[in-house]
Amino acid sequence: MVKNWLLTSPEWLEIRNVSNVIETELAELLDAGEREAIQITGELGADLLIIDEKLGLEIAVRRGLRIVGTIGVLAMAGERNLINVEKTIEKLENTNFHVSSQLKEFLRKSKKH
Repeated sequence: MVKNWLLTSPEWLEIRNVSNVIETELAELLDAGEREAIQITGELGADLLIIDEKLGLEIAVRRGLRIVGTIGVLAMAGERNLINVEKTIEKLENTNFHVSSQLKEFLRKSKKH
């Protein structure tokens, strides 16, 4: 699904490669996606890193990076009425992305009435 989306990605999306050799700690502990996301966030001085993987999240926080998870991004979109929260939860439930009952409730509370 993501690969197909990238084929017709929006103009604002900029894809970059990590410019430095991957740091040893990241290479040893994380999968490619998480380690490159953390490293490039630091290299670019990015404002925010979207990450869900627990160990990657912990390492990013230790490095002083501001982080948010997928549910946090969706909650922000719900607060701005950019998404239909209930339909989004339903779509998430039909994927392999685990969303606890607590996170679903958090997301539901984010929508404006």
